[in-house]
Amino acid sequence: MLLTECAKCSVQMQRNIEHMVHVLQKEYPLEWSMLVKHYDPTGSYQKRYTQYLLQVHGEMDQEQQASSAAATVSSPAPKGTKKA
Repeated sequence: MLLTECAKCSVQMQRNIEHMVHVLQKEYPLEWSMLVKHYDPTGSYQKRYTQYLLQVHGEMDQEQQASSAAATVSSPAPKGTKKA
């Protein structure tokens, strides 16, 4: 994953990897730091992974914003509320 930036990964595989990394970082910080020191002593993979996440989530955020904006425009106001 780190070498190829998940070029051959399915969407589900990418989500699983992101979830695993998130859980390790949050729930097992000591183990995470040991893994990073062993497999990425220079920090180059961590930098690439961070850029990858920003790119992937940036694209996802844009899609989510567009779909939520479309839903907001087409959604009627709830009963008992006035439209502005």
